[in-house]
Amino acid sequence: MKNIFLLLLLSVSFTLQAQNHVAKDSTFEQLRTLIESGNFRIEVNRAYPSGGRSVDLFSNRGFVNVKDSVATGFFPFFGRAYSAPLNGEGGIEFNAPMKKITLTVKNKKKNKRILYHFQVKGTNDTYDIYVDASASGSCMVSVRSNQKSHISYSGDIFPLPEKSSKP
Repeated sequence: MKNIFLLLLLSVSFTLQAQNHVAKDSTFEQLRTLIESGNFRIEVNRAYPSGGRSVDLFSNRGFVNVKDSVATGFFPFFGRAYSAPLNGEGGIEFNAPMKKITLTVKNKKKNKRILYHFQVKGTNDTYDIYVDASASGSCMVSVRSNQKSHISYSGDIFPLPEKSSKP
């Protein structure tokens, strides 16, 4: 009787594990399709300045919208600026066409990732933005700049919100 129960328990366990693996694969493929479409939004909720403690972004969340090879975004900046504008604006802000776009898929068994890179011009600077997305939809965003120190953010990737056509 114990053997039958043990056998039944093992078969249920293997079935659940196989279903979980299939669900993760389909989620990863949905994320891959979303990023390859070039129409998505990243919302960040934590900043990791170089040489400092992490900062929760509860009231001043950052974002980037990617739509048809144009990136629009704002990230709060915590770190060292080598050259700062006189008007006191301190964030990373851009709204321009993307350049040098690359997409790499790391399709390992347990650690599937999508690496997405692009370059975009801000008002007074050029930013290299690196996105490392996991199958769950969470991501790390690293921003490198000519005039500011390196900073990273953690957040999530979403489809762009549909614009409602209300009369």
